[in-house]
Amino acid sequence: MEFKSREIVVKFRHPQKGFEEVEVGSEVRWDPLTGRAGRRTAHRTLDIPVERGLPDISGIVEESRKGCVFCPPLLDVFTPKLPGGIFSTDKLDHKGTVLFPNLFPYGAASAVCIFGRDLHFIEIGKIGAELQVATFTNCVEYIRRYRGHNPALLYSSITQNYLPSSGGSFVHPHFQVQVDDFPAQHQFDMLDGARKYFQETDSNFWEDLIAEEKRRGERWIGRTGGWAWYTPFAPKGFKEAAAALPNRKCVTECSEAELLDLCRGIENVERYYSRAGCNSFNFALYSMSTPDPAWTLNFRILIRANWQPWYRNDRSFHEVMLGEAAVPEPPERIAEHLRPYFKGEK
Repeated sequence: MEFKSREIVVKFRHPQKGFEEVEVGSEVRWDPLTGRAGRRTAHRTLDIPVERGLPDISGIVEESRKGCVFCPPLLDVFTPKLPGGIFSTDKLDHKGTVLFPNLFPYGAASAVCIFGRDLHFIEIGKIGAELQVATFTNCVEYIRRYRGHNPALLYSSITQNYLPSSGGSFVHPHFQVQVDDFPAQHQFDMLDGARKYFQETDSNFWEDLIAEEKRRGERWIGRTGGWAWYTPFAPKGFKEAAAALPNRKCVTECSEAELLDLCRGIENVERYYSRAGCNSFNFALYSMSTPDPAWTLNFRILIRANWQPWYRNDRSFHEVMLGEAAVPEPPERIAEHLRPYFKGEK
């Protein structure tokens, strides 16, 4: 397994140092699975304290309650109902969570699952694993029902946009679940890379990666049950963490205990984000119903720009136009910051 990188050094005369000539470095890293490039930019934010406190968003949260279609009484008026023939109920309810079709579907089967009818806002780091696992469980049932109706829908994802600055439309916490007969682009890239790796090594990429990251220790975070947590060598975004569950390929194979272990890890990461003053994030669980020995169920989470009345978006031309993440912190540093949140995990 190759962790390929390249240092780049640029010379210029610095305006804050009397225009003295300086050398400033950056680094390009290539993902060992997909070959996708990512960049670590100059150390412009490394001196920012790890613990900063969250911005005050109480005013805009209260404003967002007005007309929220995920809150009663609008929930049952403005959200779609599940199709007959596949479901015998209008919405899927599980331990207070509510799942219904996405009004603007992204795939063959596309749904939204809200954490609860009356939970318009939950502060990051305080969501709790039990509430998240109930939401995941509801999404898993949706995937099972649709796959039972159409076995060709092999590829699924469960994602979250937390707060509008992550790309979400609503403050009310919710997951998205999508099921298709073809993989999303990033999942395709991972599957393609994993199959090539298996052909060359007769070994599963994620199992080898976990062993190698644990051996090196630089990006290794810890475990929650069977889930192995680490920071990606070539991050897709800021403060990114990843996890994989060996011997599982689809989320529908997971026991409730395995889902709870995933959610305990997510809760740990969200508590770290909160202490670091970050209030918005995206995550994705990549799942595939297949006996393919190259594939492994895996998860990634990263922060987005803080949601507040005014903020600078964390996606620039590098990400949007060039398809490369440009992050200011090395993943080894993020792993160092995250490890304390996983202490005591087996």
